[in-house]
Amino acid sequence: MVPWAIGYAALWAIAGGAVAADALPRLSAALGATPPLPNGVVGTAAAAVCAYVVGLVALGAALPGPVVTGTRLADGSRLTYKCNGLAVAAVTVAVAVGAVSAGVLPGDLLVTHYLAVLTAANGLAVALTVYLVVGGRVRRRLAAGRPPRPTAAATSAAVGSTAPPPTHGGGSDAERPLWLDVVLGAELNPHIAGVDVKFFSYRPAMIGWLLLNLSFAYAHVARTGSLSARMGLYQALSAIYIIDYFLHEAAMTSTWDIIAERFGLMLIWGDYVFIPFGFSVQLWYLLPAVGFAPLPPLHPAVGTAIAALFVGGMVTFRGANSQKHAFRVDPKRLVWGRPPVTAAAGRLLASGWWGLARHINYTGDLAVAAALVAPVGAGGAGGYFYFVYLLLLVVHRERRDDRRCAAKYERDWADYCRRVPWHMVPGVY
Repeated sequence: MVPWAIGYAALWAIAGGAVAADALPRLSAALGATPPLPNGVVGTAAAAVCAYVVGLVALGAALPGPVVTGTRLADGSRLTYKCNGLAVAAVTVAVAVGAVSAGVLPGDLLVTHYLAVLTAANGLAVALTVYLVVGGRVRRRLAAGRPPRPTAAATSAAVGSTAPPPTHGGGSDAERPLWLDVVLGAELNPHIAGVDVKFFSYRPAMIGWLLLNLSFAYAHVARTGSLSARMGLYQALSAIYIIDYFLHEAAMTSTWDIIAERFGLMLIWGDYVFIPFGFSVQLWYLLPAVGFAPLPPLHPAVGTAIAALFVGGMVTFRGANSQKHAFRVDPKRLVWGRPPVTAAAGRLLASGWWGLARHINYTGDLAVAAALVAPVGAGGAGGYFYFVYLLLLVVHRERRDDRRCAAKYERDWADYCRRVPWHMVPGVY
């Protein structure tokens, strides 16, 4: 395990350094056409980001939507989730478009204030992490029968974050190292004022990504007079991906992140910073920039191939995930018109998409990521950041998933691997 970890870290460092070396100058050039920002703009951006998040909370509470009962957790409990994210996203975009049309906000606001908003998003992620860690550790000490340290911050967090009982691992967790609580989370499903923070946080992530895309599209038109085929293709594919997420929001309730991963800095920063800003690095290349030659026109055949790759990836990704979700809800439901083939006493699905490869959903996700960065063409290695990141993540995660399942299912996992021998690509890997 140690050699693998060292090699994996080295690969991250090399790939990350190469991408950063190419991407940062491009970002600087893309933002170079914007006027300098006045003093205090980061504070204003912080207030705006907080208002945006609070606004999404309010819309989630006010708008109607189906209430879904989640997968049974390790302690036997089940949480409920209001899945109205698509309506929340639609109203948010409509308000933004209305504000731009009325002249209240400039359409390229997220371009001209990119660094300020990025800084504010990082600050929010850190602040939320601190709040949840303090509150979580207080509740763990109370659960373990030991009084917490009487600090004002701890008292405030304990009162404000009202989580249901199954958010921590019980008294034995009271001795968890602080760094582990910070990075991986102190609680499984922390709540603030009745809001499931982990489930909710996908909304500012995905909607923020969409708003950032639209702002760059507006800036592109303002600078060139039209939307290039490359930018248009990226905008269309990413919008489909985001809308699809909200159409299948209920399926998120049965994912590993929701049912088993604690909510710490790793997931918090991923939601509030990495998804909106990291998944869209290719925008820096698609937006014309001073000092860089414009990208050549997109050949229709190339555009068609990119769209086909995206469709294939989405069919695989969504099909596999929906199939897994349906199996968890009803293990006897037909799979591709036939009774499901299972392993581990009916706990593992070994037919349909999941009979092709053990992590076939990751393969679909990688194909989608490749399609979303492909419009950059030969514009620069940094434009492929999203795909490179996801590839490195998936390589690590599918190995981690196998180890975790081997420990959980023991001999049954070995039997399942014999039935489904391929990791991600049938016949290849």
